[in-house]
Amino acid sequence: MVLVRILMGILLGLGLAGCQHTSAVVQPGQQIPLYLNLNGHAVAADGLAPSIIASAGNEGQSLSFDAASNDAFWKKATPHLKPSMEAAPEEAMAVFQLEARLFSFINGRFRWEINGSLWTKTHAEGIRVMEVAFPVFLRFKHENEQDAYGEGAHSLGALLTQQLKGAHAATTAKPAVPMKPSINAIYMVMVDRFYNGNVDNDMAQTNAADPLAFHGGDLEGVAAKLDWIKDLGADAVWLSPVYDTQKEPFMGHGAFHGYWVNDFHEVEAAFGGRGALHALGETAQKKKMGLILDIVTNHVGYASELPQQKPQWFHKAQEIKNWNDETQVQQGRLAGLPDLNQDAEDVYEHLHAATKKLIDVPGIWGLRFDAVRHVPFSYWQRFNKDMATQLAAPGLRLGEMLDGNTVVTAKTLKSGGFNSLFDYPLYYAMVDSFCDGKNMQAIASVLGADRLYEAPQDLVTFVDNHDLPRVLTRCHDDVAATQRLLAFQLAMRGIPLLTYGVEAGLKGSSETEVRSDMVFEKDANTYALIQHLLQPRKGEALFRHGASHVLHADANNLKILRTHQDRAALIAVGDAAGLPFSSLSAATAQPLLTETHAVAGLRMTLYENVDAALLQKELEAFYHVSPQWTLSVTDVPSEGALYLVGNPEQLGGWSLQGAKKLEMEKNTATVSVLGKTGEMWAYKLVLETPQGERLWEKGPNRFWFGGKDPSRTNIDFAGVGFDPH
Repeated sequence: MVLVRILMGILLGLGLAGCQHTSAVVQPGQQIPLYLNLNGHAVAADGLAPSIIASAGNEGQSLSFDAASNDAFWKKATPHLKPSMEAAPEEAMAVFQLEARLFSFINGRFRWEINGSLWTKTHAEGIRVMEVAFPVFLRFKHENEQDAYGEGAHSLGALLTQQLKGAHAATTAKPAVPMKPSINAIYMVMVDRFYNGNVDNDMAQTNAADPLAFHGGDLEGVAAKLDWIKDLGADAVWLSPVYDTQKEPFMGHGAFHGYWVNDFHEVEAAFGGRGALHALGETAQKKKMGLILDIVTNHVGYASELPQQKPQWFHKAQEIKNWNDETQVQQGRLAGLPDLNQDAEDVYEHLHAATKKLIDVPGIWGLRFDAVRHVPFSYWQRFNKDMATQLAAPGLRLGEMLDGNTVVTAKTLKSGGFNSLFDYPLYYAMVDSFCDGKNMQAIASVLGADRLYEAPQDLVTFVDNHDLPRVLTRCHDDVAATQRLLAFQLAMRGIPLLTYGVEAGLKGSSETEVRSDMVFEKDANTYALIQHLLQPRKGEALFRHGASHVLHADANNLKILRTHQDRAALIAVGDAAGLPFSSLSAATAQPLLTETHAVAGLRMTLYENVDAALLQKELEAFYHVSPQWTLSVTDVPSEGALYLVGNPEQLGGWSLQGAKKLEMEKNTATVSVLGKTGEMWAYKLVLETPQGERLWEKGPNRFWFGGKDPSRTNIDFAGVGFDPH
């Protein structure tokens, strides 16, 4: 588990697991003085500081933590504050910092969150931050921060004692179950719009001249074009829904897309039926490719007979008027479609049985779940658990959660039991930056939130899809900007998704344009670029699994270092030049974008035979500024209150519920937050008026780069404008 991994890292840092510091060696059984911080101020020990004790046993070395003495320490030591951590005595080997913040008000009681971080200190290395943070949630009858610290210290002590018992058994967190087979890239196909492989199964409503009608594409057509997809570099094919679907148009619109389901248990005859799906899976298997099936669980089509046959399976007809109301979103009719009640056991059994039947064909590598937001998490937890056992291997269980908030995305991923989601936060940041010329720091802030995910390498990245404008249109027909965006996507962590036709230069933003017929003509530059950059991803863990280190980010320039074992890749956008690490200078380097595949304003270099240990040390030295961040706003009016809100958890994940309130002293408002080294935060100020109205700061987001930017930011209130959000 994460806590064990982190704390074993602390053991290694202190020398308890065999790693010796140059200045001192800690022997088993020796007490290690521990210094404590309170909201950024060091606490005088006065002889009461607890100790971490290492002891040798039959099962190896372990730790214990005296919770009682720690509790007593807090109650007695809090009046004795010193101005900074540097005041810790020379003999102190570590500094443990606690920070409490008001998290929420529930049922008349305050709930606090206690965050802890441990800093190691040696004479040779100075102060070094260890990556450790764990919350404790507490409730109190009154808003009493000091009680929260006392109880928090006691609870953390008990937690450490419990978790560290036998922590020697593992030095890393249990890894997420890897997906098998490992997907190189996904290619999205809208079956009806891709290729007509058998005109004999065309329905009476087929009319290729009508952009809203069925056009005749089928599963045999997909099978006939698998080599096109494979040659591009993709190995997984995401099919639009293949259920028996509505035949007659609704208000002039045909159900060619497959999302207006008639019968969950049958495959659409116009697509070739179950036999064609089985044959497609077999053909894909022979080519070492796989299928991802699109699963609909929220609704049925307008013409479905189920609402009349089983009215108890559906929510009452209601429009979604408030998209922030979870009940309306989950029970209201999406685009007027009859909404299934997934809490009903019969509904669950019906959908489960239908999906189990659907995936009983060869070559299924995963499932894509539609409209995740509109279905309760309780359903997704159960359904994902069942599907994990039904898939032939630990396959992709990919959810569509249309939200640009990394905190929401991470919560959905975990709470719903998915092992992947579409990375909408990265999508919005990338298209804003590459297509619209907005601040590149937005991309850095999204990648900095990767720690929220257990396996960020399994997120699916994309630059368009069947619900969004085609990327070339989104980039205002700017071919160079489109290619920069595509190249950047293919260099990032995760599983890249390509929408059919991107390689052919398809354009458009309306439904009929986005879902137009496939054109099997290669856009010479774009096709070749995609093919070229997908090639090194095959069997190369660096691009999918490697860590992402932001080295530089400003409004127009971005430099990211991807690292994995003895390999690295440097991606530089704009003028973000320079190589700050000797470990890379000594490695074998080769450009990924040669003259043949050059992309204006983007450089990508692959490094092999990298001294990973030296590079890690150089990265630690590179982020040298303390991540304890203080924000001050001067000349603040005496009335009202200021809050700091932003994309990281520490700033509420853009939710005012978890925002940080600035403390007023005279006319200056100040707040301090423990940041994360190497993470870029996006943030804004929010003004609460005496009448209780919340006004958000106008203009683009502000940014702060932990470990690189100064640890104090000053803002003049007179230069800040506010608007209702």
